[in-house]
Amino acid sequence: MMRSRRGRFSKTSGPTRRPAYRRTLSEQARTMGRVQILFIALSIALAGAIATPPVLHLQRLSHFESVQKLVAHHGCSLTFDLQGDYSLQLHGAAVDDTTISTLVPHLATLPCGFTFLGPGEPRGLYVSLQDATITDSGMKLLCTLPVDLISMQNVPNLSDRSIDALSALPNPCAMIVGDMPFSLEGLRRLRETKPNAYFGWTGNDG
Repeated sequence: MMRSRRGRFSKTSGPTRRPAYRRTLSEQARTMGRVQILFIALSIALAGAIATPPVLHLQRLSHFESVQKLVAHHGCSLTFDLQGDYSLQLHGAAVDDTTISTLVPHLATLPCGFTFLGPGEPRGLYVSLQDATITDSGMKLLCTLPVDLISMQNVPNLSDRSIDALSALPNPCAMIVGDMPFSLEGLRRLRETKPNAYFGWTGNDG
């Protein structure tokens, strides 16, 4: 600024400085805006974390119920036992290789956990075969599932080839009761690979 002849100040060229208090208010506003955005983001993340377990529970329960209905449609049953493991009842002459080939892809996708994030707690699969008409092909396909225990009673169309499929399972407990078409040699092979197998049966070798 320069003083004119009349004692007044005249404007000169050059940058105009913003008052300090205005700069302070502007910076505070920007800071508050960033804090609000961060608070909103944290609130959304927290709400998502709280809501996710119930949503997963409903999704997994709906998935289980859809498979359960499919199993029931084929005259079988799928339930939970007292320990929360899956119990699959494959009973009756209608349980043939076609039934097994239809059910296995859906059974293989059964959810593990129902209340926790991630894969959830593991669930065992217990299978009961009774008076079924499946063959060795159906048994081999059934053994692609993570079976923990399988019980068989009066399944006449199996042979020792099914013993090989059972022996390949990683950790099953096999219970064979009733009239089963396995040879003593086949059962000995099964006992060697699965020491916890239980036999109470009448087989081909008497």
